[in-house]
Amino acid sequence: MSFSPIPGVGDRESDRQEMEMKVTPSIRKRCENCKMIRRKGVLRIICKTNPRHKMRQG
Repeated sequence: MSFSPIPGVGDRESDRQEMEMKVTPSIRKRCENCKMIRRKGVLRIICKTNPRHKMRQG
């Protein structure tokens, strides 16, 4: 068993993909529940209904 900084998270590829967000040169809302937010000069999309919609521009 390998060390993980987050308890309960293994080394499986699917575990890592769940925590990451998409980083793209242009972003847009994917559903009506997505919200566009600017934090520290970076545009982000967050979605409470579908966390897979998380995106960051850059």
